[in-house]
Amino acid sequence: MPASNPYTTTPTAVGLIIKTTLTTDEIQQFIDDADLWVTEELFLGGDAVLSTARLETIERYLTAAFIRVRELGLKAASIEGVTESYQVDPQVSDYLLRAASMDPTGRVRKQFLAPKTGEAGARKVIARVGQGRSADDLSPVSPWNELN
Repeated sequence: MPASNPYTTTPTAVGLIIKTTLTTDEIQQFIDDADLWVTEELFLGGDAVLSTARLETIERYLTAAFIRVRELGLKAASIEGVTESYQVDPQVSDYLLRAASMDPTGRVRKQFLAPKTGEAGARKVIARVGQGRSADDLSPVSPWNELN
C-alpha cells in the first residue's frame, strides 16, 4: 500500500529504531496496520490537531511494537502444577510508551497499555491459581473452598 498520508512512516525509519530480520515488504505490512490505527484514531477521529511529524513518530513506534510482538519467544512458568506460557519483552512496552508519550489525546495509552490503578476503567481482578486458591490467599485453608 503506498503512503496515503503525509505522516506515514517508512521501513527505513522503522529500521533505525528496531533491529529485525523482517524484509522491507514485511515491515511495510506492519506500517500499514499502524497507519490504519493512526489514521482512524488520531488523524480522522482525534479532537486535537497533531502535526504530521508527531503522527509519523507515533506510527513508527507503534510499528516497532507490532514487530516485537511478532518476534517474541514464549516464556513458561509453573507453580503447584499450573503451567502458563506467556510473552514478555520490555522493548514492546518501551515502544508503546514512546508512542503514548507523543499522543496528547491519550488514545494510544488507552488502547495499547493497561490502565493504571485508580484510573477510570481500571478493574481489580482476583486470580485463582492451583486448586481454587486466590493469588492473594496465603492461608493453608482457602476461603474459596469454604464457599463450595
